[in-house]
Amino acid sequence: MDACCRRLIPRIFYSSSACIYPAYNLSFARCRGIEVRVARYHNIFGPEGTWAGGREKAPAALCRKIAMAPNGGTIDIWGDGAQTRSFLYVSECVEGTVRLMRSGFEGPVNIGSDEMVSINQLADSIIAIAGKRLAKRHIPGTARRSRPQLGQ
Repeated sequence: MDACCRRLIPRIFYSSSACIYPAYNLSFARCRGIEVRVARYHNIFGPEGTWAGGREKAPAALCRKIAMAPNGGTIDIWGDGAQTRSFLYVSECVEGTVRLMRSGFEGPVNIGSDEMVSINQLADSIIAIAGKRLAKRHIPGTARRSRPQLGQ
């Protein structure tokens, strides 16, 4: 931020998850006159997202599990499956970001869907699309991060 101030950059973009509220970025707007746009993203997914390895989002993790499960088999879901999330397709994320940067709005903005989907609903939808009969086994999750991806 200091480097941007020294170079007279007029507008800065900052992104984070929807769970973070970075007050220090907004103070640069007040104290240094830089326009700051803050986007808080909800669970972004798309074709180039991670598919395996433990860092994937719930939609990719569930798609992988369902694709790999034999018809009539079982998939594991962390938690009870009642946890809800809103998901945002990557092209919609880009569109929201461009609109925010072109706007005059100066506060943080949550960029995501207002439609909440439970992990069970997401799994059921993917199972139906795959045309499989699968059971869901709910297991306790092991948190490797402060907030695990519950669909893994």
